[in-house]
Amino acid sequence: MSIKPFLISLCCAFGSVVCHGQTLYDLSDVYLKNADFNANYDHAVGETGNVAQQICELPGWNKDFSVNYTIAGVYQIGTNKTFNGAKVPDKAFDGTTSGGVLALSTGWEQALKYYQTVTLPAGNYTMKSAFFNGSDKSSGISLMAWLPDEGTPVKSSLTSFSVDNWTEDVVHFTLTETTTGRIQLGFQAPESRGSANFARVCMDFIHLYRDTPVGKFEVDIKKHDLLNDIDQAKQQLGSTSNASATAFREAITKAQEVYDNASATLENVMQARVHLAQAAETFAWANPTGEVPLVTTDSRFARGSTMAFARIQVKGEDVVEQGVCWSTSPNPTIRDERTTEVIHHKGQIYWMKNLLPATCYYIRAYAITKGKQVGYGDNIKCYTLPKGTLSYTLRDGGDNETKARIEAAMKTAVNWWNNLTSIHGVTFNVGFNSGTPTADCSYGGYIRVGANTAYQRTGTMLHEMAHGVGVGTHNPWWDGRMRSNGNRGLWLGDRATAVLRFWENDNTATLTGDHIHFWPYGINGAHEDDGSDALYIIQSLIVQALGEDGLPPSGGFATPAYSFEQENNQRYYLKNEAIENGRYSTFVTEQKDGRLALKELSSEDVLTNDSAAWHVIFNAEKSLYSFKNVATGHVITYDTHTSSMRTGEASGAADDTLFHLMRGRKDVVEGSSVRGYWIIHNDGSENPKVMSAENGSTLTTATYNLGNDATAQRWLILDKNTMESIEMQAKKDYSKQLDDYLDLVKKLRSTPHREDIAGTDKAFDDGLEAIKSRRLAATSAGKLSSLVAEAHALAYNFLSHVTPLSKYEPFDLTFMVMNPGMDQLNGWTGKPALNHSSGEFYQATFDFNQTVSNLPVGSYQLRVQAFQRPGSAETAYQAHMSGDDKVTTEIYLGDRSCKVKQAVTEARETPIGVGNESMLPSNPAKYIPNDMLSASEYFANGLYENNVSARVETENASLKLGIRCAFSDNMYWSIFDNFRLYYFGNMPFDEVMPVKKVQMQTQSVSDRVFTIDGRAVNMHGKGVESLPHGVYIIGGKKVVH
Repeated sequence: MSIKPFLISLCCAFGSVVCHGQTLYDLSDVYLKNADFNANYDHAVGETGNVAQQICELPGWNKDFSVNYTIAGVYQIGTNKTFNGAKVPDKAFDGTTSGGVLALSTGWEQALKYYQTVTLPAGNYTMKSAFFNGSDKSSGISLMAWLPDEGTPVKSSLTSFSVDNWTEDVVHFTLTETTTGRIQLGFQAPESRGSANFARVCMDFIHLYRDTPVGKFEVDIKKHDLLNDIDQAKQQLGSTSNASATAFREAITKAQEVYDNASATLENVMQARVHLAQAAETFAWANPTGEVPLVTTDSRFARGSTMAFARIQVKGEDVVEQGVCWSTSPNPTIRDERTTEVIHHKGQIYWMKNLLPATCYYIRAYAITKGKQVGYGDNIKCYTLPKGTLSYTLRDGGDNETKARIEAAMKTAVNWWNNLTSIHGVTFNVGFNSGTPTADCSYGGYIRVGANTAYQRTGTMLHEMAHGVGVGTHNPWWDGRMRSNGNRGLWLGDRATAVLRFWENDNTATLTGDHIHFWPYGINGAHEDDGSDALYIIQSLIVQALGEDGLPPSGGFATPAYSFEQENNQRYYLKNEAIENGRYSTFVTEQKDGRLALKELSSEDVLTNDSAAWHVIFNAEKSLYSFKNVATGHVITYDTHTSSMRTGEASGAADDTLFHLMRGRKDVVEGSSVRGYWIIHNDGSENPKVMSAENGSTLTTATYNLGNDATAQRWLILDKNTMESIEMQAKKDYSKQLDDYLDLVKKLRSTPHREDIAGTDKAFDDGLEAIKSRRLAATSAGKLSSLVAEAHALAYNFLSHVTPLSKYEPFDLTFMVMNPGMDQLNGWTGKPALNHSSGEFYQATFDFNQTVSNLPVGSYQLRVQAFQRPGSAETAYQAHMSGDDKVTTEIYLGDRSCKVKQAVTEARETPIGVGNESMLPSNPAKYIPNDMLSASEYFANGLYENNVSARVETENASLKLGIRCAFSDNMYWSIFDNFRLYYFGNMPFDEVMPVKKVQMQTQSVSDRVFTIDGRAVNMHGKGVESLPHGVYIIGGKKVVH
């Protein structure tokens, strides 16, 4: 519901009623503001769900309590919204169906009180109200009262409210002289127990009567108020002399005439006040004063089909209203639709309702000051979803009350999803099943609900419905490419993450779960169902987002949505995400025969080539996109006969010309937020065809692959500015890559080696100089990318034709291993715990690996610091002493493997003194690591080195390397760090086989130590154990330290 400016109506008809034969005259509109609660609803007809906690302001009344427990707010009669679980009546006390009621509920002896201060002449007065009790409890205290500033208060004696019915409340009091005091209304819990134990009431009105009609006293009071209004209006007008001032001055004059008229009636006076208030409001808007508030629309938002949600920030003085406004045109204002309604959750979430499904809206924040200055934030462009078309059928079973509870819960749950998701094609089949402990559901929507009434509620239905659309019941819920730890852990989809981060107001929030459930907000048990709108909304939004991320809600494929933010008349350019398919050099173009091709064009030339430019148009009804060529007007079309992409005549909303765009989960270029998109022919199958590229120039189709590595299936959709931005970022990226790689290959060149083919060194040096020279002239990302590839080829050719002179100084290819030092997991398959630059698995089997590609023929060695403790420290020690180390973890390189060291094999005679260490039952005592910190320190001291060697016999080969464990048991602990890969060229493989570590004895300072190239090392009086790791000549022998 949009909030319109609050105006108190001062025009009224002064009626009378007969009570016990006595005529009473209604003075409510004379003395009270907002006595009937018939405007400014906090919750209106059309709303559903439950409000669990909300204390609202009551316009015209002063709040006289500070407690925030539980409910106070105005609800429109007939709304399906419940408060604290209680219903709102569908008819007023007088039987009519219009207007509103004040809902009140609390507990723990708390009192919810509102009041207005009035001055009344002498007379006999009656206050009346009526309460509807929508709960199954009757006790409570009405706080309706007359509280004079001096004298004895008169309070209601009502302490019981009829269940599911109206109860009238009446208070009489007599004044012998003019008296000022408070007219109070409210509700109090009579005992120190929770609110569920008491009546939950809706107050229809509070009316003030007297046994004498309106008289001169009331006229004089209102004339006094009118005079104050006139004085304030004159101050407001000041010396302003524009057109709005002329109209305002005329209104002031007319009000003065009424005030001066001794015969003016009360109705005349009150009408004059209304007109003057309207004129003052008009003048104020025409002549705003003060500073414009600074308003920011948070770029994060969430949307359903008929609702949307936003966050804002406002800075400024005297702000009297803030919220969001919206329109189907850009730059909406407060004259369009607007709302101040919020959900209080980690700040304020503004709730827009009654939106049209499948419609483009522009939303922005606003704030209004006391001086009528209005500040606006930036626009958000938001497409609402097509409305969900979910339904349900109810099976027989259970008694009538059980069936009624289940159906009411299901009806509410389905209504939430139909307004917050675009899911279609699902009819849930729900019913009672006595053998079900709580509730359950299979994919497709067969729901069984047990006898526990705590699970016969809306939250449980939403939870089970999530299973019905794929959560824990359908791939890719269990797909390791969408989860951080196999079939569980973090959900890696962007849409669900974005929705959760908006809701939590936290850009680090993540959705996680196991192989069946998700959290937070999965409502995984009755204890998580607080009955609130907020909970039901975010659960619904997350389920929709999971579908957009790739979880099929109703069989077939994922949920299409507005995933690429486009403008209809903007020119866009399509490029394949894969570097090998010309990410920086080729564009999708239409050929004369209608075929699509990847054409090599410079970033400058493409801007003048209309055949390479496309308009991207969104079909909101189907949530699909079309691509229209700027040169010909033809649209990209999927040819079902040949399973290929080409162009054809535009034909409206034909399915073969509309495509589902799914955003990639990985930034294309580091430092840029640009993502590629799958362009999908969504035919409803689980494995649809997508537009793809191959061989660097061919545009084709392929079966959808959700992996991050499926770069050939994803397309960059770029406008001119984004294309230039990504080009600039790519140039920086490739420049750094090239510089870093050239430094690495220089180190390869400096490794002592022999040429297997004469002239290899010169060819390398010449090639290096040529790359350096051409680098100066490389002005595009494509050219720099080519130089990077050329540098890789240069290093490959060099390594293919040389062999190191010594097996103790091989070529170090560790730079080809991603994250070898265990500081991150990028590049690796498997999810160990990471800490202190080490990775560990505890009581788990695993295979932690990556594949290194483009390797020349020759011998290789993988070195890793690692150990396994098979069981407790004592168990590992006993195994070691028995000669059976029980090690089940091994490192591997290609098809060769080697068990890692058992933790006890390199136990220390003195503790290292960092972290937690275990003392072994040896004599003398020895120590081994017992946590990641101590293990990392042992590694830093050169302990637990392992190596394995392998041979590559084909050019451009790949080697899989890693560490794995096929069997684990109680307290089995594997930890590792420092993966290193070395190349030995054509050195005989038997010479490369594991290089045994020489356990160095402490040398006296008089022993001479040399580096491998013959330079003497100054030991500074220290033993050789202080030397850095490496190969040394000691006593005329090579020693590995």
